[in-house]
Amino acid sequence: MARSKRRGNANGAGGTSSKTYRLDKKPVAVVMLALSLVIIIYALTYTNFDIIHGRGASAIIFASFAGSGFVLFMAPNTRGGNIKRFVKSYIAAGVLGELGYFALPYLGIYITTALIIPATALVLEGTDSVHAPAISLAFAFIIYDVGLDGIVLVATAMVILIVVRMFLERAAFVVEREVVRGVAKVRRAL
Repeated sequence: MARSKRRGNANGAGGTSSKTYRLDKKPVAVVMLALSLVIIIYALTYTNFDIIHGRGASAIIFASFAGSGFVLFMAPNTRGGNIKRFVKSYIAAGVLGELGYFALPYLGIYITTALIIPATALVLEGTDSVHAPAISLAFAFIIYDVGLDGIVLVATAMVILIVVRMFLERAAFVVEREVVRGVAKVRRAL
């Protein structure tokens, strides 16, 4: 049985909490991560994402989701491993990336990227939704016209990762709520 260090609560803050997860079986998390990524790459391939949106679009989007999957499954107690932050970061990155796509013809790729990527980082920090892999999604939205079908596909990939992560929370993450309660009772008794 593999152990992971206790690094904070489910909200990403330091310290202990009744919702701190301990990864009980890392091989299960790795298999579920791989399964999620296979489903996402299949969806990108099946929908001919590169043919519709430009060669390389699916690679950048897949790289973003691969990084997100790693953080969500293998480092669930980190700040970026929080599901709410993951969702907020991808929404913010998508919106800013799409704005960048519309600015691209007027500003060019270098200036647009130089404005949108730092703006995305600032928005993620300002909304307490830092999830680093979302930055590459903003870049993909800048250089490719993902359109409504691309947004739906990205949302579907997000749902896949969230559903599998929630399954893992119930199946492989051992909720240490009882241990924390027991420690609190001992402290009160002393």
